[in-house]
Amino acid sequence: MFNNWYPIAKHEFSEVVKSRLVWLLTVPIVLDGLLNVLTSQTAIQHLGNLRYIASFQRGMGLVIPIACIILGARAVGGARGKGFLTNTALQPVSRGDVLVGKAAGRTSGLLVPLSTGLALGYIHGAMNGDIPPLLPTIGFWLANIVYLGSLMFAMIGLSAFFKEALAPAGFAFILGGGTFLFYDELLPIPLKAIYGVTKASPSTSGVSMTWEQPDAPLGLVAFLSRLPPTNAHQALTNWPLGLPNSDSLSIFVIRQLEPDFIAPSVVILGDAYGGQPVPFYLHPLVSGVVLLVFSTAVFALGYYTFNNTDFNQ
Repeated sequence: MFNNWYPIAKHEFSEVVKSRLVWLLTVPIVLDGLLNVLTSQTAIQHLGNLRYIASFQRGMGLVIPIACIILGARAVGGARGKGFLTNTALQPVSRGDVLVGKAAGRTSGLLVPLSTGLALGYIHGAMNGDIPPLLPTIGFWLANIVYLGSLMFAMIGLSAFFKEALAPAGFAFILGGGTFLFYDELLPIPLKAIYGVTKASPSTSGVSMTWEQPDAPLGLVAFLSRLPPTNAHQALTNWPLGLPNSDSLSIFVIRQLEPDFIAPSVVILGDAYGGQPVPFYLHPLVSGVVLLVFSTAVFALGYYTFNNTDFNQ
């Protein structure tokens, strides 16, 4: 089915690597990473030498989806709108080759500047005499490849639904942005309605805090909280960084390592299960599986639509 995708991927890779926009998108990742390392008060300092790598987690988690939307939306929808795919249909390649080639080429092309940015962080640590450990660094890099590839293939699939590039880009920005901003606030609403509410009142440094949370099974809440791609990225990349398996964002998990610090709604899963094994579906690697399943489903639907499209209309 996908036998002639490589020439297309090679062309797409070359185009992406030459794009100034792609390299500009890595600038905020590098700047955010350097800022996290240089700011002495940030919680990232608790990670020791690995902070030079972990400091890129937030930037990659936010910028990679934006880059995938920009590159993926134009890959098929924009090309179809300009009529470029009419000639492609006459070539000895299948429509599946077109989608796979574009997705693979743009993923690998975007990986070049992202890897360069991460390498700068590693070099920065080495120059300061704080060489980051190699295996966690490689693990973090591989986790981001899974994240990047999943989102790019999903975006290529979404782009295959539409004739113009603006439609998939707008849809992805609205859905992705809305999920990122409001998912954590909206998720407790149905859970509270189904399971009821429980109140917690911990105190730290003599200050009492009270908040409400769903009285739902911890495993269910933690699993659902990891479904959005950005949250799945946090859980997946926390693992090679050696951060605790948590149901929340990494910056609060790191601060949880500080003495006498309590972050509302942050649950360290190992502690919550009282030393018992955490359910397999809450292992950080499952977040990688969730990303791959999401990507495969969207890509398959896009391929089905694209494969039954008349380019001449």
